[in-house]
Amino acid sequence: MFLLGLLTGLAIALLLAAITRTHTYRRFVRWIWLADVRRSDPQLYGRKRT
Repeated sequence: MFLLGLLTGLAIALLLAAITRTHTYRRFVRWIWLADVRRSDPQLYGRKRT
């Protein structure tokens, strides 16, 4: 049981490392965020919210 959790954690860590290295994660999150902003309020799209 412990070995299974260890292997799963290692796989997730490797996946996160690969995703961060290729910067695909940031692009994916930004695309989702932009789509969400566009869906929720079209007038806020294009304006940076701080």
